[in-house]
Amino acid sequence: MRRVFIDTAYLIAHFDSRDSLHPLAMRIADGFLTRPAQFFVTHLVLAEFLAHYSRARSDLRGGAGVYVDLLLNRQDVIVLELSDDLFAAGLNRYRSRPDKRYSLADCVSMVVCADLSITEVLTSDTDFETEGLTILLKD
Repeated sequence: MRRVFIDTAYLIAHFDSRDSLHPLAMRIADGFLTRPAQFFVTHLVLAEFLAHYSRARSDLRGGAGVYVDLLLNRQDVIVLELSDDLFAAGLNRYRSRPDKRYSLADCVSMVVCADLSITEVLTSDTDFETEGLTILLKD
């Protein structure tokens, strides 16, 4: 089965109807109805998503929490905990790429993709392409 990592950029685009990438995110989501996948996300990505709605769009804060609850209960979504080892591996990647603008959350996500042989990421963040991954949220 196809394995896809979910990034914060996709969660925001899918959840927020005013996001410029929302129509594309909805089309991509519809595509998974005919071609199912196993999705992976980390607690760190979910925290980053929730933090976005604590600041940028606080009017959607409550809905964002409900959205995360729905993700946590989906059978096709595996939520990976941020273990000490995963944090250390992400921090190592963060330190080893001083010329990049990668966040720690991105570095942890990239480590997960490498560890699980995931090549597709639901994101618009081109930093993932720099690391050899295919981003799905692009025109």
